[in-house]
Amino acid sequence: MHAGEIHKAVEGTSAVVVLSGLGGFTGSSVAPFVAEIGKQLGAQVSALVTMPIPFEGEKRAQKAAVAHAELSKFADQVVTVSGAELLDKADLGASLDQAFGKFDEELAAKAAELIEEA
Repeated sequence: MHAGEIHKAVEGTSAVVVLSGLGGFTGSSVAPFVAEIGKQLGAQVSALVTMPIPFEGEKRAQKAAVAHAELSKFADQVVTVSGAELLDKADLGASLDQAFGKFDEELAAKAAELIEEA
């Protein structure tokens, strides 16, 4: 998706909700960009982002921190969920798939709240 397409998709809306995982290329690049366009067009911008799980490495964590700071410049509200929360909330006997499933449910609930508020 190019800038013009994002601009066209956001134009005329009163609210933009950005959902993204930070730390990789796409989320860390696109999320702040979409928030910036939304803000330029006068929309209220809210974001729900996840930060990397500690074992994903320092490079990914640093990239996420930079993206989070950039996103925060344009978003009116940023809800941040730490990847470490996934590990803390996982049942000891749960598989990784089960842990991610529970995490996904929590993120979906938080996203629904943001959308209702928007």
